This record gives sequence, structure tokens and C-alpha cells, in this order.
Amino acid sequence: TSVEHATQERDGFYCYWLVRVEADLIYQSIEVFVAREYNPGSCEYRAVLRHEQEHVAIARKNLEKYKPKVRYALTSLLLPTPDRPIKLASVEDGEQTFDGIFKKVLEPVYQEMQDDLMRAQAVIDTPESYARVRGQCPNW
Repeated sequence: TSVEHATQERDGFYCYWLVRVEADLIYQSIEVFVAREYNPGSCEYRAVLRHEQEHVAIARKNLEKYKPKVRYALTSLLLPTPDRPIKLASVEDGEQTFDGIFKKVLEPVYQEMQDDLMRAQAVIDTPESYARVRGQCPNW
């Protein structure tokens, strides 16, 4: 994430606004774990790994779904612009103020994204789904 802002002193206070915001909505890494009771390469290991890879695919799809919503939030009318700056008593107040604004704008989107992800993940974590995974291997 990269944020560029500007400030201008006017009549004893400071006007602040955003010039540019760059944000990458990505997973830095997604680690998949398979219980060590399943030997790598075994049918059971591969079946569990496929199931876990479904979770990864769901997470990535959900992230893509929310990229436009994050972009929209970052163009919110709550964010200060040159035409609608925020007034601050000091330059030092700027960073904390921007953090609060970003949280107000992005937190609802993040919460919605997390709720959607939990619902989507729950669809493949059912007794029926686990039975299908176990049914893939004769020695289970």
C-alpha cells in the first residue's frame, strides 16, 4: 500500500487531502497443511490436499470478488480530496487522522469479505463433503 497526501497551511490550520492511493489486494502466501498421519504421496494425503486446495481456490475467488469493492471504498466521498480537504490543527495530526479515515472506509468491506469467505468455506466443510473426501481412498 502506498499513500501520497498533500498539505497546505491556511489561516492557522492545515488542509490535508489524498493525492494518490495504491493498494494491492493479494495474499502474500497461503500455506496448506496436511496432517502428518497421512504419508506424502498416499491416496489419503492427496485427497486431503485436494480438499485444502479447494479452500485456497475459494479464498482467491473471494479476494477477486472484493477487489472492486475495495477500489470503490477508496474512492469514497469520506476520503479527503483537494476539493474537500480535512482541516487539522497540526501537520502531525495527519497520519493518525488518515488511519482513522481508512479504517472507517475499509473496515466494513473487510468484514463483509471475511463473512463471505467463512460462508463459502463452510460449504465444503460439511459431513457430506468429508464423506466424499474419505470415499476417494479404499484404505481410509
